[in-house]
Amino acid sequence: MENVHNLIKKALQLHEQGKIQDAINIYLKVLENKKNDPQLLNLLGAAYIQIGYTDKGIEQLKKSISLKPENLFVHSNLGNALLDLKRYDEALTSYDKAIEINPNYAEIHNNKGNALKNLELYDEAIASYNKAIEINPDYSFAYNNKGNALKNLERYEEAIVNFDKAIQINSSYIEAYHNKGNILKDLKRYDEAIASYNKVIEINPDYYFSYNNRGIIFQYLNHFEKALASYDKAIEINPNYPETYNNKGNILKELKRYDEALTCYEKAIKL
Repeated sequence: MENVHNLIKKALQLHEQGKIQDAINIYLKVLENKKNDPQLLNLLGAAYIQIGYTDKGIEQLKKSISLKPENLFVHSNLGNALLDLKRYDEALTSYDKAIEINPNYAEIHNNKGNALKNLELYDEAIASYNKAIEINPDYSFAYNNKGNALKNLERYEEAIVNFDKAIQINSSYIEAYHNKGNILKDLKRYDEAIASYNKVIEINPDYYFSYNNRGIIFQYLNHFEKALASYDKAIEINPNYPETYNNKGNILKELKRYDEALTCYEKAIKL
């Protein structure tokens, strides 16, 4: 077999280049002779997860942890995989173990907050996001996620402050602009909401959610042609988003264009 060190180096390069299956093939080859290498098992697990084999990835990460329980990054990777599978309680256990090993990684506190938010434990989620921000005051993702948790608690002005902070740190953070727009829409501050959605579209013209939500505001304002144009743009970008067809159908019904409205509703139902 080729020198193990060179093989691992090659696998890491392939992994970084996004050639995940090629990297996996080399990891498996090396593991034939290094069955109990916790770092290789961690890399293999992470690679499986990246290509959608999450259960296989979790199996490898658990093997790695059984061999080297003190590696916080493996616990963190396991938590992220469980979070993706919506196994939130198990994800929390992994994040807590990682934090026990080293409490000073902002990303782990942020991801723990996401698990808590999904469990609708919003106050606890906010506490985790605050810890992430305490460790890294420029962590835009934590501000954005905290904003979403505050929204769920109907603490809208505080949520806007956090979205603005995320945007201040990262002026191209489209999700923060979009989330801010959603709150402004709910608060009926329509001009400000449209400005937020327009900023998203300026940064990423293919972000169809913002076209859809901007269309909703135009609909509220009885600007039906503008609303239809926004919905049509959303559908052009993503023809498989049922909410937009339903929204477009509602306008066409208001305009008494019933056949077109039925076509939109049928498309939404099919999707």
